[in-house]
Amino acid sequence: MKITKDEIMELSELLSEAESFRPLVRMVLDALKSYSGELREIPEAMSRWFVENRIRAINQYKAAGFDQDDAILMTLDDIYGIRKLSDKAGKSAKK
Repeated sequence: MKITKDEIMELSELLSEAESFRPLVRMVLDALKSYSGELREIPEAMSRWFVENRIRAINQYKAAGFDQDDAILMTLDDIYGIRKLSDKAGKSAKK
């Protein structure tokens, strides 16, 4: 890909204009800081959801007749399979 002089000049102009947004960005960040307690709850809630979801999956396998060890292994295998599919989908989307 070849970059022209005009494209470099346009990029330079955009970058110089970006500096003018600094006060706006600072204002947004300061406003978000006032929600720090609420924002801190997000990763905690996600973590609880993942744990509860895995417990449910294990219990479903146990209810289907699998013992505890097999239920855990199958749940882990499900997680691995989903991640593998997700990685594959991400790679194909980048093409």
